[in-house]
Amino acid sequence: TFNEPIKPGTMNIQLKTNTGTNIPTTNTINGNTLTITPNNPLKKATKYTIILYAGSITDLAGNPITKYSRPFTTAAV
Repeated sequence: TFNEPIKPGTMNIQLKTNTGTNIPTTNTINGNTLTITPNNPLKKATKYTIILYAGSITDLAGNPITKYSRPFTTAAV
């Protein structure tokens, strides 16, 4: 979630495993929310990184996001 409405830029957004394998996703924007949904279930207890490349989204004035990445690990359940 962002602090203002956003719109698609290049939509160059990736979800990768810790070994660099790209995981296909479907990405949607609704107001100030970007939803990144993997096309297949993620593996349990696995490290992933979400990467939003520079310009992948913009604010409504067209100002692009700078590159952003966020690692996370899925639960072992």
